[in-house]
Amino acid sequence: MKRTKLLSILALLLIVVLISLSFIKLPISTLTNERIQSETQGYISFHGAEAQSLLLLPTPKIELLDSFFSITHPSIKLDIFSSYTELSKSLFNDENIHITSSKTTLENIETDLFNNSVLLEDVIENLKIEILSEKEFTEIKSNNFIYKGAEFQFSFQLQNEKLKKLSFSIDGLDVNELILLLDKKYQKFFKQISFATLNIKGEYSYDNLVFEKFDLITEDDAKLSILGSIDIKNIFNSDLNIIADNLSSKTVLQIVKNFDLIDIFPELPEGTINKFDISLQGNKIEINNIEYLSKLLTKINLIGDISNLDIYNSVFKIQVSSPSSKEIMNFTQTLLPNINIPNFKFDQFDLDGTIENNNFVINSLTLNDKETVLETSGSINLSNNYEQNFDLKLFNLKKSKLLQFFPQLSDTINLIPGKIINFDGFISGSYIEISNLEILKEDEPSIVIAGDLNLQNLNETFLNVKIEKITSSDLEIILNNLDQQSLRKYLDTYSYDKLSGNLFFDFKDKSILVDKIIIHQEDKEVGNIVGRISDYKFTGDIILENINLSSIDQNFLKTERLNGFLNLIIKSPSYVSDKSFTDLEGSINGEIKINISEDELALVLFMQLLSQDIEDLEQINQLLSTLSNSFINKKIIINSNIENPSKNKIVLNDLSFKSTDGKVLFGKIEYMESNFKITLFDIIDEDDFIIKYENGSYSYERVIPDGTVRKPLEELIQKNINKLFENLLQ
Repeated sequence: MKRTKLLSILALLLIVVLISLSFIKLPISTLTNERIQSETQGYISFHGAEAQSLLLLPTPKIELLDSFFSITHPSIKLDIFSSYTELSKSLFNDENIHITSSKTTLENIETDLFNNSVLLEDVIENLKIEILSEKEFTEIKSNNFIYKGAEFQFSFQLQNEKLKKLSFSIDGLDVNELILLLDKKYQKFFKQISFATLNIKGEYSYDNLVFEKFDLITEDDAKLSILGSIDIKNIFNSDLNIIADNLSSKTVLQIVKNFDLIDIFPELPEGTINKFDISLQGNKIEINNIEYLSKLLTKINLIGDISNLDIYNSVFKIQVSSPSSKEIMNFTQTLLPNINIPNFKFDQFDLDGTIENNNFVINSLTLNDKETVLETSGSINLSNNYEQNFDLKLFNLKKSKLLQFFPQLSDTINLIPGKIINFDGFISGSYIEISNLEILKEDEPSIVIAGDLNLQNLNETFLNVKIEKITSSDLEIILNNLDQQSLRKYLDTYSYDKLSGNLFFDFKDKSILVDKIIIHQEDKEVGNIVGRISDYKFTGDIILENINLSSIDQNFLKTERLNGFLNLIIKSPSYVSDKSFTDLEGSINGEIKINISEDELALVLFMQLLSQDIEDLEQINQLLSTLSNSFINKKIIINSNIENPSKNKIVLNDLSFKSTDGKVLFGKIEYMESNFKITLFDIIDEDDFIIKYENGSYSYERVIPDGTVRKPLEELIQKNINKLFENLLQ
């Protein structure tokens, strides 16, 4: 019992002694520079302290007040001033040293690891360092401490006094401070970027920098994160994953410029990149996801790979949606500089496509401009505009905008009547396959076109043009633009409302096959044309009703006497034009009127009165009576066959004139180059009466059946002048 009590007292005394020893600091002066250098292999030097003391428990350690150390290493030199420092060794390994400092000031820093090393001079709070040494290996590591307003932690691994690896972590570091510490060749990667703070964790070893964490926080609280490794000697041999949210396009553009990637990533309009996720692997860029939204609501989404820093020989998907034609045009011209894209406006743009091995594959592209819609899909070679294949559909396109797509066809497009175009076709290189092209006028098709065009060689064009509704005014505009005034003269002789039919244009043969053109007057068919046109010459058949005889007289005969309407049938077995025609045949019929003025009619009646009771003029008197009573200024039914016996000569054979009172005159009309000859058969007994108009002058002949010309009318009047005067004076 006494023994137990004694042991308890001794144990209590031992505890009291140990507790007392833990508070006892023994003044010493054993910590010298020589010893510090020996313990740290010469890396750390001790330059003195205001006081040294030894604390035995709980572990032996030395306390220093207002101490001054320096570190000398091939990589860094600096002076360390500490108000309070603890130094201790491990009980199990006297090579391991622990250093604790509540407040440490770093000064006179010299290092090749950082630029502007003077900026590293600052106060460190609550620093703990362990120095672990074993043979040629040394590790220096710290706790989490406060430095430059940020929380730091580091670990150096040395081998034979050379840096083998540096591990580090930093939270809340001012990025501007960091940038100034970097070498100038690395500072360029951060210039003019509005980053505020940096959170980073990683390690450096053998010119390779590994990021386990790298978060750059911008002044507007956007974040850019980087994970992976950087080859310090060649940044393009790096392996990085870069992720960002809500970055401004200005910030991204500056990053792209800083990293010399402007040729890969085109400049974006002002906006925000909501998602940015890319991986850099050597010379390959993998776009995991990029989502962009401009201030004008243009949305762009990219996913894919870029190899050898060549955007065209890469594979990535692109989706674009935008209400801004200006932004889309600027972006397209930047991204696809080799593609000639017409400048046009729209209200909505939607694209789903892929860039693959220098080809731009469009899965779908839709443009909306009010009521106009464009839909297309296909592919185009980014270095050669003519290596393209597209399905193209257009709805409610204004004709003026079509000129922006195909300016080389402006002359042809301007000829087309109508303002709205619907198009369905296929584009392959310079070839355009038109499945259906409708030109609308007043919401109804005026022309429907199908066929093939070669934009590089229009002579290979073949088109089927179906005329649904072309008015006379439309045709007049076409002829005016084609400078076909001579054809206009013929059309002016004809009255119609619209044309319909089918044409085939063969540009290689420079010919037009007129399958059938039907001519309408109100709801009635008043003519049709079938044949072929080549080099402005026509061969085929023409049937026309209600030809305006007054217009024919005005444009060709110039007598100013003829009125009425004719029906015409013309067959042309060979090619003819208005300037050269032969071998024509056909027929003509209709109702006409020969106008004689009152003065001229009075003269006829006066001549009839003078010629009465004169034997030589008896037949003339009969003729004048017939003409004045039945034909002059009266409706006449005309019928005739048409012949073209020689070049540019038209003969109306088997010609008959029938008056309303049943009188009939037979004859023939010959016309050539504005001159004409009218022959009336058996008009005076069996003699023929001939009226000639040549070079602006009229002449008259009377021909007997054997072809002999009787005395002219002038001689008969001269012979009977006395009798004429007698009749005049009665």
